Amino acid sequence: MKRSINVFILICFVATSLSSPASADIKSAIAAYKNGNYEFAFEELSRLSERGNSVAQRLLGNMYQGGLGVVKNHGLAFEFYLRAAQQGDPLAQFMVGQMYYEGRGGPKNYNEAAKWFKISAEKGFAYAQYNLARMYEMGLGVPKDRSQAMKWYLTAAEKSIPEAEYKLGNLYAQGSMIEQDNIEAYKWYDLASTHGSLEAKTCRESIAKKMTEIQIGQARERLKKWKYKKK
Repeated sequence: MKRSINVFILICFVATSLSSPASADIKSAIAAYKNGNYEFAFEELSRLSERGNSVAQRLLGNMYQGGLGVVKNHGLAFEFYLRAAQQGDPLAQFMVGQMYYEGRGGPKNYNEAAKWFKISAEKGFAYAQYNLARMYEMGLGVPKDRSQAMKWYLTAAEKSIPEAEYKLGNLYAQGSMIEQDNIEAYKWYDLASTHGSLEAKTCRESIAKKMTEIQIGQARERLKKWKYKKK
């Protein structure tokens, strides 16, 4: 299987929620970051990072990785992500895994990538869950394990990650890693399409041509049950 980074998710997050009450300082630093006032953001984030603020460390990692107000430096980006990751920040843990996978800030290391994806995934971070599933499917950094791959694809799909939903559609359509099931494939393609996947929309239309009206009705009934279950 081609080991392409295109199958993985790479996202630099600003902030979702803070693990501890946000101070006025970190709030103003985040606001400056979002508004593109990188000079002020860098100054505040650097000061907060020295105090051990994991959100500030993660955002400094973003700045160095993207060259936002600073010279792009993957080594420093990795250093700040790692500091935040070691304090338990799941977004930073995901980014450490991603950088190990890509070989940014240091040599590629699939074992370390899988380790950090798993740490982040177990804390509930959906994109880490998707990436970890890919690692298990391809046997990168972990032994190939179809049951673990399916487990993590499903876990990510439960959080409405379209890439995971689309992947499940493919697996059911092809009978890969699981018994072939056009009804289940239609369901997952429809969900992924609803969440923005154009590829899934095309695949749903294609597989519908192989199904009877009764089967399509069954797929739509499964969709209703899935959506009700998630409420």
